[in-house]
Amino acid sequence: MIEDFRNCEFWISSSGFSNRYGHPHIEVVIDILGANKNLIISNELNMIMIR
Repeated sequence: MIEDFRNCEFWISSSGFSNRYGHPHIEVVIDILGANKNLIISNELNMIMIR
């Protein structure tokens, strides 16, 4: 997916703080950061606002 959206610099992961599903998966995090992209985590402890 990262290759399909090469111009996308910011990737957002929305998941619960203590989710039992393990989101985002560590391989996803490694892929995003390894591509020199920005990963933004959104959960019940923080938020982002896009205008």
